Amino acid sequence: MTSNQNEYNYNNNNSDDESNDLSKINNNGFRFDNSNQQQYLQQFSNFEKHDNFFNNQQQQQQQQQQQYRQQNQQQQQQYRQRQNYTQQNNYNPYRFNNNNNKNDSYIRKQNEIVKSHYDHKQNIPIHIRSKSKIISLKNLNNWVKSILIQEYSKPNTIVFDICGGKLGDLQKWIKAQIKSLVVADISLESLKHGVERYNQALNHIHFDIKMIAVDYYDSFDNNSFLKVDLVSCQFALHYSFRTRESAMQLLKNVSSVLKDGGYFIGTIPNACLIVKKLREAKSNRFGNEVYSIEFKDKEPTFSAFGCAYKFYLEDAIDFLEEYLVHMDVLVEMAKEFQLELVLESNFHDFIYEKSKSHYDLLRKMNCFNQNHTVSQAEWEALGIYKAFVFKKASTHNHSNDQDQQNQPEPNKPQKISEEDIIVHL
Repeated sequence: MTSNQNEYNYNNNNSDDESNDLSKINNNGFRFDNSNQQQYLQQFSNFEKHDNFFNNQQQQQQQQQQQYRQQNQQQQQQYRQRQNYTQQNNYNPYRFNNNNNKNDSYIRKQNEIVKSHYDHKQNIPIHIRSKSKIISLKNLNNWVKSILIQEYSKPNTIVFDICGGKLGDLQKWIKAQIKSLVVADISLESLKHGVERYNQALNHIHFDIKMIAVDYYDSFDNNSFLKVDLVSCQFALHYSFRTRESAMQLLKNVSSVLKDGGYFIGTIPNACLIVKKLREAKSNRFGNEVYSIEFKDKEPTFSAFGCAYKFYLEDAIDFLEEYLVHMDVLVEMAKEFQLELVLESNFHDFIYEKSKSHYDLLRKMNCFNQNHTVSQAEWEALGIYKAFVFKKASTHNHSNDQDQQNQPEPNKPQKISEEDIIVHL
């Protein structure tokens, strides 16, 4: 908690007079000359009032700090409970290709923690969600995703949504008039929620869907996928940066399903800003009343992979372990899979640049509060994210072109059930 340094400044206009009066104080404690005793007693009483005011302010600060510590302890306890659940239920319903990653057992353990978090995350009704402390932040996050989808998808495109199990972007895909949607997620429960959401909106949907429960850090069976025009990975790619192998495998999977000239869009934490804020902080933790980021050490190595921190976001994420994504590392790795960077923008810049041309959508999505602005806390939290777009270069592979031409036409949209989720690839 940061206190206002000017909060306890006193009026020092009479400081010279007070010093002259105090010079008359006898060396034997606070024993005053009888001639001026009443004057000094009055002055001493004024000092006591100042001291009482200062002490009261200190007590209030201490109480607020104690409340903050108690809240933090509760959040940490919830985090430990999730970890204990994961350790006690070491069951994984997915098949893994154990030949891919050297640190496969470690990756599986970390994946299970992430899966457990999203499995137990409840869907919040809209009327409750609208009262969230971070409603403007959530709506602006959705606005950024909407703009990315609008600008990099075309009608009748085929889309692959990584980590989109709950179909939180379903309305965006409907408005984009896509032809087919493939959704992959590590959380089977999230996909079940997605099935329900898809069926509820079926009257407005004009594309078919394939839902797959899969660890996207393992190699994909390309025969299970159509070649797609667009890959979307929103607020999730950073989980792959726990190891170099898992990050490379994810990018390889993206490239393997993406057509030449197709786009890979996404959103990730802004590593540069996170590092800057940590260095400015007095401890290994920083944030405000709506978000918190905590590193294990005050001065971590900031390694290219596995640089972990715990992230808390009000009404959304409870101290889940995430990993820094250094953009220069991501760009160099992506080049190995013919993915070239065409856009990199932190959310502050993105909103400033796109708000004029998409202002109507800002209003329609209720991105501002009653004062037609965003709270300082939410705006600060928005700054820790950035958007990216990669484009797949031509591989000059004629067989690849032939495969794209011979792809089967997607099925017509129809009601689906949980049994339609493909749990193994």
